[in-house]
Amino acid sequence: MNKFGLIIVITCMYFGLTAQIQMPVYNVTSYRSAQGGTEIGNVIDGDKSTIYHSRWNINGIPDTLTFYFNSLVPEINSLQYVPRQEGGNNGMWEKVDFLVATQANPTLYKKLNTSPLEWAVNNDVKIWNLPDAIENPYAIKIAVLQAVSNYSSCAEMNFYGSKQIRPDGSNDCTLDLKGLEIVKDIKVQISKDGSYASSYQPGE
Repeated sequence: MNKFGLIIVITCMYFGLTAQIQMPVYNVTSYRSAQGGTEIGNVIDGDKSTIYHSRWNINGIPDTLTFYFNSLVPEINSLQYVPRQEGGNNGMWEKVDFLVATQANPTLYKKLNTSPLEWAVNNDVKIWNLPDAIENPYAIKIAVLQAVSNYSSCAEMNFYGSKQIRPDGSNDCTLDLKGLEIVKDIKVQISKDGSYASSYQPGE
């Protein structure tokens, strides 16, 4: 194998080993009430044009968003905060903490960061690669400590891991076609009695 071919193989192996898989979130809640039309479910709907926003004219900080995962999620090693993409910067998170509970102990939350993460106020996607992958996560809490104008807003929260999502054990429906007979339509003339049938099947 020549040097060029070896580089291609190593590159493919690298990206194959480091490919990130988005992990599904089955539910999310917020500590603060949402403004009408900007409900908390918007942060996991896959649409950056919809957002969660705490209620207007009411202090929305501190806020806590809790994301729940089922047992099909093997790990999480990275997360992605997508701030609101339009309409100003109110509610953009500036300081946050992260806490996690696992399937083995779903009521015990452990803090992941030693000091609050600080993010610039802009609409760039914020990515945090965890120091260690969370195996079998049950929930991740994002504690919002500081945000623009004391509101809380988020367009999308995405979670990633390097392991494949576990199969749910279901099988696609299959039909046994043995013994079925293929019957062709037989064209007939329109009945004088007013029937509009243009074909019939034997046995009809």
